[in-house]
Amino acid sequence: MKGLARCRGQAAVELCALAPLLAVIGLGVTSALALADVAVGVEHALDAAVIASAAGNDAVAAARTALPPGLRPGASVRWEAGRLVVTVPRHDLTPGYTASTAVVR
Repeated sequence: MKGLARCRGQAAVELCALAPLLAVIGLGVTSALALADVAVGVEHALDAAVIASAAGNDAVAAARTALPPGLRPGASVRWEAGRLVVTVPRHDLTPGYTASTAVVR
């Protein structure tokens, strides 16, 4: 019975030892999902710019309009060396992201 009494708190000790590791893993997964969300939004804006350009419309305006509302503040859409570049700055929990595509003007 004495050996069983020694094992009673072992699970709590193991949980306390693993809690920081689980928190770091959780933050890493959350950051990866946030980056994926930003990347999808920027790629969607670039796709809209390509379609607008093919139709003879303003590609920059189409990219700005296609950005999700949460990514629009501070985002820049510009021509750079013949490529349309969309840059989203880093926000509180969202990583910054830049992507570009060749668009025929």
